Amino acid sequence: MPNYNVKSTARDVFVAKEAVLQKKISQEMERAKEFTKSGNKQAAMQCLKRKKYYESQMNQVGSVQLRINTKEKMIADHSGNKEDK
Repeated sequence: MPNYNVKSTARDVFVAKEAVLQKKISQEMERAKEFTKSGNKQAAMQCLKRKKYYESQMNQVGSVQLRINTKEKMIADHSGNKEDK
């Protein structure tokens, strides 16, 4: 019998991580715009590099979520097949 509380908790953690990363991406974009307006191109570039890093982290979180969902479906299908027999 799978432990659904653990799965939903893990899912909640990944959803929270995505939200935090999205917020950081938005903040870095705003900071980059401010630095560009003030003429500090080096600081703006650093902000864009951090933004790109956060985007890659977000892609990794999405990949992990996809793998978890796929495995959950496989387990559910497998346990459903056992119950049918």
